[in-house]
Amino acid sequence: MIAKTVKSVEKIVYEWRNEIMKKELFSKIKKYMVMCSVAGAMAISGIAGVASQAKAGVKIGGLDLGNIVTYDLEKEGEPNTNNEGFTFRNDKEVGYTRYRYKYNATKVYIYPTVGPTLYYRVHGADSSNGKNVAIRSNPHKVPIGVEASFTNYVWENGNSYARIKVRRTVNAQYVDSLFWWSPDSKNVYKVYD
Repeated sequence: MIAKTVKSVEKIVYEWRNEIMKKELFSKIKKYMVMCSVAGAMAISGIAGVASQAKAGVKIGGLDLGNIVTYDLEKEGEPNTNNEGFTFRNDKEVGYTRYRYKYNATKVYIYPTVGPTLYYRVHGADSSNGKNVAIRSNPHKVPIGVEASFTNYVWENGNSYARIKVRRTVNAQYVDSLFWWSPDSKNVYKVYD
């Protein structure tokens, strides 16, 4: 009788141990999946951060990064010199970047890297929603591969935000243009007044 009881207890302990191991394994798998998800999100964020400083390559691993490539790390009082990519579809007449905060009276940086040449123009506004939008530069055609410094009057006219308006030079269906830009500039490149 005692032997039967010991065998029964051993069987119960064995089953409990298996159940616990299954739960622990499930828990480990769940933790691994969460860890992979977080790592994946960090990797995508990292790619966006790296792309913000890059000057070409709108597709990473076959992933089309679309119009807005980066997240701005705009800090109060510091110049907004983070380059942000913008893709323009040339089957459209015009396109606009999003508004970005402009901290000073420096030139706007524009660097076209891919696709047909575009005309660029700087707009100023009082808010990131485009309140009191106004033209703040002359339009200029900038060739691919030329780093441009656009003279603009966003800051001088009391606007806090800048965006870029682009206009196509050709109707090139299925061909996108890519350029990088920042509202404030660290350096002076080829000047467009």
